[in-house]
Amino acid sequence: MEDRFVVNEDINKTGVSLFAVFDGHGGEFAANYARDKLINNLNNKVIELKNLIAAGDKPRQYPPNFGDTEKKEAEKKPAATPVEKKNSFRKTMSTSQTDECMKKGASITDPELLSRLDTLSRTITREVRPSRKDAVPPKVVPTASYLDSNGKINYRQLLTDEVLAADRLLVEAAKKSMDVAGTTALIALLEGSRLVVANVGDSRGVMCDSKGNAIPLSFDHKPQQEFWQHHGLLVIIHLKIRSL
Repeated sequence: MEDRFVVNEDINKTGVSLFAVFDGHGGEFAANYARDKLINNLNNKVIELKNLIAAGDKPRQYPPNFGDTEKKEAEKKPAATPVEKKNSFRKTMSTSQTDECMKKGASITDPELLSRLDTLSRTITREVRPSRKDAVPPKVVPTASYLDSNGKINYRQLLTDEVLAADRLLVEAAKKSMDVAGTTALIALLEGSRLVVANVGDSRGVMCDSKGNAIPLSFDHKPQQEFWQHHGLLVIIHLKIRSL
């Protein structure tokens, strides 16, 4: 079984309950990771935020791009001269041509080389590539920034940030273990009469009202045909969040 679910009622006596469903595919790795890591982080953030509210801490105002230094660094760099742009263009063209040649020559057809490969003591498989050292580190968001001016928790932003952070860490963990499993996510946070639902993938959330009518709480993520045709096989999935 590759499916996981979570029921956390009244997290640490905070009055907040969390419910989640993870529909895994290709193995259990991703669903287990989401259940163990993502849910644990959400629980801890809710507890921390409730403690801040109980302590009477005033919410701090942070700019939208808090922690984002890439733009500032880019502004410090001088604009490229026409000669530099020309050289950069030549380098790009040269790299593209080289990549194309590599793609064309990727298939091994030489009989002698094939016979030598067959005599190797180990099977040739994919090697795990190390993480890029020049990758931009994730933005650190202060916990207090999830409190609005009235001292209420911004669950929408909290869910968005935690799901995206878990996705990034999941990809890194999957690379190390050469795992190709994936999972959907359907998460609901309930506090009093306030319900916030987030979903990734096609796991559906449905609420039934007092008259027995079904109210959809999520919208499926499915590849758009036009987007596919325009960008090849690239599919971009966005997090959907609804509040009631």
